[in-house]
Amino acid sequence: MKWPAAVMLPPEPDAVLDRFASLAASTLRSPMAVLSLLSSDREIVLPGASGMPAPWQQERVMAWAHSLCRHAAASAELVVVDDVRTDPHAQDYREAVGHFGVGAWIAAPLRFSSDFTRLFTTDEADTPGGRTSPRPPPGASPGPGTASSGRSGAGPTDAGTTAEADTVATDDVSVGREREQDRLLQTLDNLWSDTEPGYGTPEEDQHPDGGGEPVVWGVLCVMDTVARRWSERDRELLQDLTAAAAAELRSRVLTSRAVAAERQMATALAASTAVHTRSQLLLSLSRGLSQAETVVDVSDILTALLRGQLGVDHFGLLIHEVEQRQARYVDMSTFPPGTDPAWAQFDLRTATAPAARAVADGVSFFCDDRDAVLATDPQLAAQGVWDFPGAVVIVPLLAGVRHRGQRTLGALVLVWPTPRDTSDPADQALWTALADYTAQTLARVVNATQRRAGAEQLQRSMLTALPEPDHLEIRARYVPAARGEEVGGDWYDAVLSPDGATTLVIGDVTGHDMAAAAQMGQLRSVLRTLVDAFDESPAALLDRLEPANQRLGVHALATAVVARIEQDPDQDVAAGGRGWRRLRWSNAGHPCPVLLHRDGRTEALQTDNDLLLGLNTGHPRHDHVHDLPPGSLLLLYTDGLVEHRGRSLDDGLAELRRVLSQHADVPVTDLLDVLQRELIGPDPEDDCAVLAIRMHPEDRPRPAEAGPQHTDIPPVQQTADSPPFPAAGQVPEPSAPGREPHGDDPAPAGTVGGLDARSTELVLDPDPAAVARARFFVHDFCCRLPACGDICDTLQLLVSEVVTNAFLHGRSQARLQVTATATSLRLEVSDDNSALPALSAADPDALGGRGLALIEALTSAWGVREDPVGKTVWLELTNEAEEG
Repeated sequence: MKWPAAVMLPPEPDAVLDRFASLAASTLRSPMAVLSLLSSDREIVLPGASGMPAPWQQERVMAWAHSLCRHAAASAELVVVDDVRTDPHAQDYREAVGHFGVGAWIAAPLRFSSDFTRLFTTDEADTPGGRTSPRPPPGASPGPGTASSGRSGAGPTDAGTTAEADTVATDDVSVGREREQDRLLQTLDNLWSDTEPGYGTPEEDQHPDGGGEPVVWGVLCVMDTVARRWSERDRELLQDLTAAAAAELRSRVLTSRAVAAERQMATALAASTAVHTRSQLLLSLSRGLSQAETVVDVSDILTALLRGQLGVDHFGLLIHEVEQRQARYVDMSTFPPGTDPAWAQFDLRTATAPAARAVADGVSFFCDDRDAVLATDPQLAAQGVWDFPGAVVIVPLLAGVRHRGQRTLGALVLVWPTPRDTSDPADQALWTALADYTAQTLARVVNATQRRAGAEQLQRSMLTALPEPDHLEIRARYVPAARGEEVGGDWYDAVLSPDGATTLVIGDVTGHDMAAAAQMGQLRSVLRTLVDAFDESPAALLDRLEPANQRLGVHALATAVVARIEQDPDQDVAAGGRGWRRLRWSNAGHPCPVLLHRDGRTEALQTDNDLLLGLNTGHPRHDHVHDLPPGSLLLLYTDGLVEHRGRSLDDGLAELRRVLSQHADVPVTDLLDVLQRELIGPDPEDDCAVLAIRMHPEDRPRPAEAGPQHTDIPPVQQTADSPPFPAAGQVPEPSAPGREPHGDDPAPAGTVGGLDARSTELVLDPDPAAVARARFFVHDFCCRLPACGDICDTLQLLVSEVVTNAFLHGRSQARLQVTATATSLRLEVSDDNSALPALSAADPDALGGRGLALIEALTSAWGVREDPVGKTVWLELTNEAEEG
């Protein structure tokens, strides 16, 4: 059994305990004194000694058999031997007498209460040797004489003195001092036993007498080389010194225990603080990421949080672009100025940097400093491009359940300004949790983005190009809701009727999801067909639409306004000039049209609305008529423009009229921007469709802002050497061989296939109607050619794909150019995104990714040209029938 570290002292001199031994020797006028502590290794440690012969004065450890102290320890009482020659127990310690030349000795035990002992010997975790007891080894003699009664052995004193006489002669003062010391020890025992109840020591570790009897931990022994009689004063002094030494040891025990407890408390507090900090960080991250709607949102939230709470100096969010087999940083501004732009993206097929490997292989990197980072990739050291001295942690963003073979969505890159230990399992668990939270959010955002892209594509496909009648300028705007799938049942339409009138439609199918958008598309197609087939009033058209809505299985519930803008000479004569038009409309439960006059006056064309579509009540519908003066503007809209949370429909209508009055003289497109900014805002709750029609005066040329449809396109000029225009379905050989997607432009500017060409171009703003406008533009161009065959239909399909990609990946306007020669049609779409598209196998589960495959299948040649700013995707079509 080992002594507890709080009590056990090493076998070397202890300055304080040496002074106790020296004081005991000098006070009792003896040459030698030793303060020993008992050990369970059959040895006694001597931290305090004075006048001891070699080697014990230096080595401070003694075999049990050589010690006089064992007898005092065994009896737990004062042992007094006046003359070793007459002591009946001298045979037990003859080796000690021989080694030290002892003639007389006196020893007092260092006693502690068993409760105190239990308090500091029960916690094995704090003691290197485990739980121990200072109990003397078994077999130790009870000590010389009758030590328990304080009787001394016979010595060279009066021959007739007996043990009984010695006992009777004990001074009352000594007895009183012993009782006082016992009371002091009892007080201390009670104090410490009451401090922390419930501690205990196994029974074998108790004092042999059991219960609360004192336990001996050591002995203070004074030795003389000649026989002498130890007086009562000597005994008192030794016991006082022993009590003081015990108090010193007890104080050390308490101090050591207090320091250990304080250390444990500090450690526990630090651990608790660290756990709380990590929990708060994850909670903050969870709250922040729950608001993220885009990948950029995710990057911004992580940047602010990690810099503020983790002390990260630089942060990077890598996104895995599977189709391109590359990884790119969402935002390079999180890295220091001057960082090599080449770091913005990695080709995962060739890159060996740890960030690229984390994305490609799904492995984590924990690097304490720059050297550790360079060790992960020899090329980094060879290129000398990594200048950050601090620690780096790179954790992959794994989709789904971690470590189950899921593909990576990207990686987190954390860079600290200084080196740090990255091997702490708790820290690694925190960083992995951060990556898991980010991966979950990224998966949600990517999925939502794909859904929105699909929904937006569906919405665009249903918002066809607007016609451009003479001196009528028609502009539209669709604003999706900021939440959900960003689509709904709002729509607009404009159709040229067979009689020359312009029919306008604005409508709203109930719902704000893909189902509503699908119903809207069906209802819109039915109504568009009715407008084209029947030259009837708006009310009559709605009467036809109601039963068709039921018979065709659409079952849509919707509000709508159908309006016709008509004109005839009699109306001009009655109005006193040219350019007057008549508005005829029917309202099926929809917000009323608003008319804006040239002078800023507004009229809300409010009527008794008919019931909304889908109720199928059989009630007749009604037409309403109002004159439209030249220069006026008619506005049709859905409720998303005027009705918001906290604002009624009437208040919204009043606000709409105010904004229109203040901006009566601005161009129509600019007016739509103003309406979107002031009435809809950046975070619309509902989707919204707006249709604006300006009646330009007819006593002057048609203004350019009314649209390019009636702008004459010069016919393609033929030369004597050029082949004639082909008939429908007959187009000569392809103008450019080869189908390499990233090849160079096979024809110089101004020609296609070496033939003279004529072209036209259109600048497209990034709005939902741009794709439809591009299709109409291509269709209009093709229709003005002498013959173009079926390739015009194919070109309209392909322009939708190319323009859609331009707006998905670009950030501003796109430029569309169509060029015709006698042998082919050529389409070019330019945008400001320099990333080059690459043809790859489409993911069968993905909503997109098939555009290039479609272009590859339908074109004669196509490619990508890198421009000073951005790129240009070009494609050519020829007639394959002619080739056969």
